[in-house]
Amino acid sequence: MGNSKISLNEFKKISNSETREKKSSYQGNPRRDRNNRNYNSNQSQDSKSEIEKIMDSIKKEGYRNESKNILRKKLIFEESQKIAEELSKEKLSNSQLRAFFNEINKLKLKYIKNDRNDEKENQEELGNLAIELLILKSKLEYRRGKSGNNKLPKNFYIFMKENIDYIVNNDKKIYFKDFKTFFETVIGYTYGLGGVNNR
Repeated sequence: MGNSKISLNEFKKISNSETREKKSSYQGNPRRDRNNRNYNSNQSQDSKSEIEKIMDSIKKEGYRNESKNILRKKLIFEESQKIAEELSKEKLSNSQLRAFFNEINKLKLKYIKNDRNDEKENQEELGNLAIELLILKSKLEYRRGKSGNNKLPKNFYIFMKENIDYIVNNDKKIYFKDFKTFFETVIGYTYGLGGVNNR
């Protein structure tokens, strides 16, 4: 390759010409045409599952009400029921549900010492909680990739993954505590709808 050096201006010219070439290769193909953004955004919105749409709403509104002192009623009643209905369509196994619920309980016992909301945030503990949640997310990926009866249903996978991402991105213990309560509510509705197999 040698030690050939190019100026910043020459680099920009090369980069701009490559960008123009890529743009021109997209012309004429509606799925790849960058000028046809409405087509792509509508297509991605339509392809979202019901769980993803509900989770988008939850991430937008949060777990708590506007004053941030209690969980939203809509979250606990309406959104939990809708998620349970979607989970019931795929018949989650009891062992799959218990495995992930037990993991969440272990994390609560390890990182949430009391139920007070004013608990001082320890950055090291928050970091460790985030790491353990990301490890739990990798377990979701593993179970999702399995075949046969042990394969994790898509809706449960999306529900858990979206909530883990939301907790990790917000980086506060209160989000984890709120998720645990939300998760318990979803489980209750799911069992009530007969959406859990006894395997």
